Amino acid sequence: MQFDYTSYTYDAENRSMNKYAYVYVPYGYDTCDEKYDVFYVMHGHTGDVTTFIGDLDDPRDMKNVLDNLIEKGEMKPMLIVFASYYHDNIEADTDNYDVDLLRSFKYELQNDLMPQFESTYRTYANSIDEQGLIDSRDHRGFIGFSMGGVTTWLRLMDSLRYFRYFVPLSGSLYWVGQDIVSQYGMNNPSWTANILIQAIQAQGYTADDFYILSMTGTEDFTHGSLEMQINDMKQHEEMFHYDETEVNGNLTYFLAKDEEHDYHAKRLYLFNAFPILSALIERQSKIAMN
Repeated sequence: MQFDYTSYTYDAENRSMNKYAYVYVPYGYDTCDEKYDVFYVMHGHTGDVTTFIGDLDDPRDMKNVLDNLIEKGEMKPMLIVFASYYHDNIEADTDNYDVDLLRSFKYELQNDLMPQFESTYRTYANSIDEQGLIDSRDHRGFIGFSMGGVTTWLRLMDSLRYFRYFVPLSGSLYWVGQDIVSQYGMNNPSWTANILIQAIQAQGYTADDFYILSMTGTEDFTHGSLEMQINDMKQHEEMFHYDETEVNGNLTYFLAKDEEHDYHAKRLYLFNAFPILSALIERQSKIAMN
């Protein structure tokens, strides 16, 4: 279904906008009083709110994937918000591959989309003020593909108080802007982990406070740069506890054989990601209760 909300451009113009997101609502939501975990999902360059889920009157098979995962008990029923970083939900021809929009989207997300959505739908936020959203961070995650993956890394760097789970797909920090890349170098991976560590610590969080699940394909053009970044992060065990096959650490990276930068890959990644995320949420809930 479509969720309408109001926001601002958060730039020099700072004008108001009427925006919308598409929302996956699990079967049974309307007939119960339960609270739901929520994941915000971001498209890539030239994409929109239909990129993952399709049109409202013609949904892609991603909806069937989610329905079946929930029906088989492999994924928790949850709310999934498919948003757009483009102003007015209209694709823009930017001269920086959308980087400025990715950066400023944090204000729209934090100030407008999250409070308005979570005051309308039943999530774990008992209130939509700052403290209410912070207190419910264990039940909230951010996912993105391509430039949406870059958006996900940026939200790890500036929105940890609201999110515990981050799923950057086929996107790396090497696309985060020429101002940073030109300073550190495109083929020098050593800066990527350091900039993440500094941002995490500046927000007051530690290695125990987040989980990263990253994926790409062997035939995806982002494979090389993302793998350089992940390999650099592996070298910093004080912050990133890498676990290749289990979810006992806080960083997992999967490489899908023969997958390219396309819809099939996105569907495959979410099919594999949501059962893992569901298990982590359940485990974190048990930890919180003890």
